[in-house]
This record gives sequence, structure tokens and C-alpha cells, in this order.
Amino acid sequence: MSDRYTACLGSYLLDCEQIEDSFDKAIAVHEVPYRNGAILDDLGQKARRVRIRCYFYEDRYDEHYDFLEDLKALGTTEFTHPRYGLMQGMIESVSVRHDDRARMAEIDIGFVENMRGSIETDHRPDVKGAAESIYADGIEEQKQAVAEMAGLYTATAAYIKAAEGFIGRMESTLTAISNPANTLIAAIEFGTDLPGRVIGALTGVAERYSLLYDSLKTMPEKFTANFKDAMTELAGQVDEFGPLVDAAGALRLALDLGGIFSEDEDARDIVRSLERTAAFDSLGRYVKAQTTPELLDIGQIEGSLAIANAYIQTAISQDRTQTSLKSVARILTTHALQVKIESEKLVTIWVDHATPLHLICLRRGLPYNYAERLWRVNRLTNPNEVQGEMQVYVG
Repeated sequence: MSDRYTACLGSYLLDCEQIEDSFDKAIAVHEVPYRNGAILDDLGQKARRVRIRCYFYEDRYDEHYDFLEDLKALGTTEFTHPRYGLMQGMIESVSVRHDDRARMAEIDIGFVENMRGSIETDHRPDVKGAAESIYADGIEEQKQAVAEMAGLYTATAAYIKAAEGFIGRMESTLTAISNPANTLIAAIEFGTDLPGRVIGALTGVAERYSLLYDSLKTMPEKFTANFKDAMTELAGQVDEFGPLVDAAGALRLALDLGGIFSEDEDARDIVRSLERTAAFDSLGRYVKAQTTPELLDIGQIEGSLAIANAYIQTAISQDRTQTSLKSVARILTTHALQVKIESEKLVTIWVDHATPLHLICLRRGLPYNYAERLWRVNRLTNPNEVQGEMQVYVG
């Protein structure tokens, strides 16, 4: 007897006997005259199709009439495959066999899966935009945390006195640095109540510390370390308000790091574009290469991310309600992993004799434009005389 499976289509639980899945590839075949074979281009996977045979019998026999009527008007729906789990798609075909005397209906259903994810492009998601959106949510969570702190005091007057003292301390810190009027913070409405004033002053001092170390943003490890140390020192000076300082500092650090990663990604797009530029025009004339921007290496990205995540973990350990910190940490980590995927295409080789970097690219089947990138990856002092161990991209 055939195996039985349980699947779910929309709101109906189905008793299935047969399940068939088909996976087809979209392959473009380019045949060249007077050449054997063809040039093949992999254009991805075609729509996945699933065919199931389900049964409605005995007590559930009459239910299949309603099921068929629903299928006629059913658009995009969810199908829970017994092996692959949840799938999104549409019903392509339905075939029914009835037996009223045995009170049994056998129904064959063809299901086509909808596109998984979004259409891929050469650009990664905007990590800066995501960090800015989460930052605004984090401000609201911090204001709520201030409001809940009133429960720690037996008298409202004591709470107000402590909060006013904290506000004064924040407003008097780094007064030599002015908060710009065209930043994200300037567009946020903090309110005039006590939680709004506390978080407004705290957010302002975090921004001033960020501006203090602004010149270090080209070296993200040093920027994140200095910013974290400064905010941690400040948190140790304000007693019970220390967890608020850590939360605000971690959120601000994540915002700045998202901006650094976003600028680096823009620079990578420029480098990719330059690497695809031909060295000679249609008339054979040499096209002068443009200056490529400086890129962060994977060590700088991972190092700065590790410092930021450690600071975020400290803040979350003190206040588990700060869910925005968890979200922004996930955004930054995902971006770093995507960048690392490209770095993992590097392999280590040994160059016996002093060799120009452009010649190494030629021997490895790489475009000559990759020489600039390999020079930075290996931190070479003389790209015209490369010798010894080095890393190259897989051609």
C-alpha cells in the first residue's frame, strides 16, 4: 500500500497518497556555427511544481464539494508540503473522480510555487536605511524604559529630582561640540514630558561623542572601540541611569556602523563597475583607469562588528525590553556575512619569483582590473614585484 501523507492547502487538511515534485532549470542554449556543442547559460530555476493526490471519504466525503468550490476562487495561497514545509503559490489544475456509492472522492491537484524571495540585483539591502528605521523605534523603547523607572522610587519627587540631575549632567557633557540641525536626531520628536527630555538629552550626548570621533570612521575598529569606551565610562558615572546610557550608546553605535557599512558598499559598487570597464575602446585606444575608492577589508568589518555586538549584548543584558538592539544587531551581522561571502572566494597561492600583480591576474584568469583589489587585500608594498604567499580570487 502506498504511503500516506498529511498536507495542508489553505484551511483544508488533506489526506494524500501520492506526492510528485518537479524541479526544472532555465538554461539558455547558444549554438555556434562550426563549433561542437553549445554555450550554456544558467538562468536559474523554473517554477517548482507539486502534484498531489488526496482523498475525501466516509465522514469527509461531503466536505470535498465545498473544497472544490473554494479551489475555483482561490488565488495565491499557502500549501504546507509534508517534506518541504510552507510554500506560497497557486493551484494550476484540478482533476476529480467521484464514487457516490463508496462515498469516496479522489482529487489530483497541481500546485505551482510563487517566486521565493525578491529578484536578486547587484546591490545589497540598504543597511543604513534599515539602521535608521530601527533607531527611531529604539528611541521609543528607551522613553518607555524611563517611564518604568519611576517604579523604582518610593516618592515621585525623588524620581523627578534624580531625572533632572541626569538631564543636567547630559546637557553639560561635551558642550564644545554642537549637535547639527540636519541629522536624523533633529527630525525626531522627543516630547516635553520627563521621559522625552531624559532621552533627548541622552541621545544628544551620544551624538556629540560620535562627532568627537568622526575622523576615525575610516578605521571602524578604532571608532567603535573609542566610542564604546567613552560611553561606558559615562555610564559608570550616573549610577542608576547607567543602563539607559549603555542602551543609547549601543543604539547610536549601531546607527553609525550601519552608515559606515553603507558607504563601504557604495564604494564596492564603484569598484565592481570599474572592474567591468574595458581597458581599450572600440578603436583600440587605452582608456585611463579611474582611481578606485578605499574599501574596508573583512578584518575591519568583523572587528568593528564584534565590538558593537559586545556593547549591544551588554545593554540587552541590563534591559531585555530593548528589542530594537536585537534587530539592528541582526541587520549589521547579515551585512557582514554577505560581504564575507565574497571574501571566501579567495585562495592562497605561492609566487616563486618577483612578478607584477597584473601578470598574476592574467595567469589566474582574472581581469587585470582585479590587481587594485588584490593589492589592498594582500596589503602589498610593491605591486610590481610580488613574491611569496598571497591570496587571489578564484577565476
